[in-house]
Amino acid sequence: MSEIPSSFNSRGHRRKSNSLSKNCHDSVNLISETDETVDKVSKINFKVGENDASVSHTPRQRSAKVVRNRRTRSLYGVSPNCKFGPKGGIQDNSATTFPVNADYYLLVNTSDLIGELHHFWESTGFCPPLPHQDAYKYDLSKDMEMNLAYIGSIPNSGIKQVRIHWLLDLITVKRMNANHQLVYDFTKLDKMVFLLLKNGLKPGFELMGSPSNFFNDFENKTQLYLFKGLVHELAQRYINIYGYDYVRSWNFETWNEPDCHDFDNIKMTVQGFLNYYDACFEGLKTVDLSLKFGGPADGCNKKHTKYASSLIEHVINGTNFFTGLKDLNIDFISFHRKGNGSSKFIFEEELKVVNSIKSKYGQFALQVPFYNDEADPLVGWSKDRWWHAEATYAAMVTKVIIQHQNVIFTTNPPIFNYILLSNDNGFLSYFPHQFTQRTLNARFQMNNTCPSHVQFIRKPVQSAMMLLSMLGEYTVHHLLVKSDKSVVSNFSNIGALSSVHFAQSQNPSSDCWQLSIMLYFSDDTMNKSESTVNLHTFILSNHMHVYKISLVMVALYTVDNINTNPYDDWIKGGKPNYPPNDLFDKMRKKEGPMRFQLFQTKAGKFVLNSLKLYPPSVTLIHICAKPLLPPEEVSRVMIYNITAGQILITWSDKLIKTKCIKTYQVEYSTNSETGYYRRLNEYDVLYTAFVVVGQNEKSITGYYRINAIDYWGNNGSRYELNLNIILKDKDHRSWQTIPDPGNQKLIWNKPPLTVLVIKKMFDESALSAFKQLVCWLIEVKHMVVYVEYHVIEDGILATDPQFTDVKSRLQTFAEGKDDLTGKIDFIICLGGDGTLLYASSLFQTSVPPVMAFNLGSLGFLTPFIFANYKETVSQVMLDSECENVSTFKNIDKKCSKTMVLICVSPEARHSAWVSLDGRNRQEIFQGDSVLVTMAQYPVPSICAKDQIDDWFDSLAECLHWNVRKPQKPISSSVSTTSMASIDSMDQFDVSS
Repeated sequence: MSEIPSSFNSRGHRRKSNSLSKNCHDSVNLISETDETVDKVSKINFKVGENDASVSHTPRQRSAKVVRNRRTRSLYGVSPNCKFGPKGGIQDNSATTFPVNADYYLLVNTSDLIGELHHFWESTGFCPPLPHQDAYKYDLSKDMEMNLAYIGSIPNSGIKQVRIHWLLDLITVKRMNANHQLVYDFTKLDKMVFLLLKNGLKPGFELMGSPSNFFNDFENKTQLYLFKGLVHELAQRYINIYGYDYVRSWNFETWNEPDCHDFDNIKMTVQGFLNYYDACFEGLKTVDLSLKFGGPADGCNKKHTKYASSLIEHVINGTNFFTGLKDLNIDFISFHRKGNGSSKFIFEEELKVVNSIKSKYGQFALQVPFYNDEADPLVGWSKDRWWHAEATYAAMVTKVIIQHQNVIFTTNPPIFNYILLSNDNGFLSYFPHQFTQRTLNARFQMNNTCPSHVQFIRKPVQSAMMLLSMLGEYTVHHLLVKSDKSVVSNFSNIGALSSVHFAQSQNPSSDCWQLSIMLYFSDDTMNKSESTVNLHTFILSNHMHVYKISLVMVALYTVDNINTNPYDDWIKGGKPNYPPNDLFDKMRKKEGPMRFQLFQTKAGKFVLNSLKLYPPSVTLIHICAKPLLPPEEVSRVMIYNITAGQILITWSDKLIKTKCIKTYQVEYSTNSETGYYRRLNEYDVLYTAFVVVGQNEKSITGYYRINAIDYWGNNGSRYELNLNIILKDKDHRSWQTIPDPGNQKLIWNKPPLTVLVIKKMFDESALSAFKQLVCWLIEVKHMVVYVEYHVIEDGILATDPQFTDVKSRLQTFAEGKDDLTGKIDFIICLGGDGTLLYASSLFQTSVPPVMAFNLGSLGFLTPFIFANYKETVSQVMLDSECENVSTFKNIDKKCSKTMVLICVSPEARHSAWVSLDGRNRQEIFQGDSVLVTMAQYPVPSICAKDQIDDWFDSLAECLHWNVRKPQKPISSSVSTTSMASIDSMDQFDVSS
């Protein structure tokens, strides 16, 4: 990783420089007669829609001088031309003015770093409708699955967190055991968590709800202890499944907006709420002290905040219900402060909260992390507002984020410890407000098809989140001024945020230096499209020679109501409830930001002259150095069936190592992997998803390739996919087989919960391994374990007292009697090749993934060593989101058209016998033949390394392939022509 730039101190804060104003009365020259910052400028003339730009480097007279008046504060973004009122209100009239065809000037100095830029806005959320006990119908619906796939396909993990209400209502109470502990069914919650994880997301986990309506009084001591146990078990469960790092990244939070009294059937007094907090706190912290837990998630009634105020008093001065000690703390305080239609109002209300807490508890208010996890422009997600559909909403969201960055984070120290700003817009819109509710996507419920299906269109606000994701990790100094030389306020209708990214490795890669300048032009919920601004951007990059950068590529993006407004196309199309395919295609072409310029220029100092901005809009200037290598391969490719002849393909950009992507290329071939491929996306695709539309299923069945292409035209490695069958998850199994054996990867659709363990028959040496594995799977991994009935009746196991408790928790089956179809997530075999083949024979159709440990005589198909079983099994269970995804080798692997014909010669003296997997012997006679083709249902065997390495390792291990006798050293007492023979196989070495 590259070092922190020299302008930073060891904590990542910007060192003080002479240019950093200490008070509101400093003045500075932007460009003066004595200033050496600009020797040349580049005049770049372009118009929206052109594909080229004329660039000329010409000398420029340094005569323009800008002097900041005595009312202004810091160049680094802290409210020039505005004052803070006595109660934290912002006294500023600049936001009411709106430019009309005005000239603005933006100076960006990429070598003058301010501080780290934390992407604190990468969050969304939603709430299921009533009744909350049926939350799973909404949370786990096909529509929500698709919605989350779209959200997860925002590049560069533009949204990481989805904050969800009533998650505990996805848990059901099964029974109370003999120890008076509740036994829970986590199946629905498991599916929800995995639905997030497989799309690169994480939950904002509100500990909200009552499993099976069991809990109803948090002043009841018994219920409190049981609830603490529930939270403890929940945290431990997901750490066991997903590991510490993933669960530590979650924001566990208290009941949403307690002062709204939305508690369903729970009697929740103020004291009960404090007891509830203690139960959650103890349940989490007894599992892992690093788990984050905060609250009070207040935002319902700003005048009556008994619950919220009491909680803060409780964590500072109160006593823990369970320990009787003053040992409580809170990892963050969360409040909901929405805009009431005004962007400035959001910040004003947040400041009032912090000042109120500060007046009572001093520095605690400034030090504790602050979350506004519902910072929406307006209360009420379902309200029908036209501006939700257009760039008006996108520009206002961007404006709020940039204002927070420029006002809060550019002082040292920051005004307060602001960590998270979330927009609560992950909902599913509904008829007839497909576009106009507060959502990231417009949902069309296509009930005119049989079966019905759902289609989604991305709204401009999602495109704004994509552009925000392209910002770097460090902010740099910029100055935005009007033509009258006055500095633009942070609460103006026009603003900017400038950042840089440094390559993360000293080694050659696709990563490179980048400059990202984000601009908004917004009058909040107003739309004054008749006004325009001419922006002249001066970019100073005097340090390019340090990074050996001589050329850069400049990309210009916009989100506006002219070029990126699918809502407008829907209106012009007559607002149909069920848009036809051609209208969907037209709207999809308007999805996402439009890149209206891409050109190459020399690094250093240049000007982007007369960039026309239209309100409302979001603009990104993205400048990339030339990388040494092309983009890496995309990963985590998934297929979603939309309807007949339509699929959604999504992928991850986590491994490609660059944000400088011109497009993703999706190619298709009907015949073979080496056949002719045609590009499906006629336009550039910037999201990591693409909808394939054909006439029927046959027209989309075939071979696909996906790769990234960077700004410089370098093609990244292609990810290849053979889609011979679109599988519908009718029986809700937790895995899906993509029927190309060569490209299969293990992708769990939900965490694996059931495992079948098959032990080699008549082999007592495998019993010890069997006991260790089964006990660990049940007691540590909390798996449901299936075994053969006759195994647990084995004499040794039946009389083993240590195995008695585990034995009672095993699920058993009998071959030929019990059907395992749809019950097993994956199989673990302890034995040799025969054991694995026997396991596959238990399934008449698709065989679950098989993980085979070599405890048998041979082992061509059993690549795993049992000594490391805990590590390897845990890795396979997690591999759905790990970078080194477990691959399959299919035992029945052949090319799709390969057929082998085995004949008994008509002249043969005798008949022959054919045995299939050691069973079902069949005699064949002279002239008979056996045709061998690829199995319709191959056996997916998980690889230890990959298909090639596993195969050659098995040859070397089992057949001593490539084995040679090592040469003996020459001894003085032995003739060089007389060498003792080596007979022991133990003395052989293996060379590959």
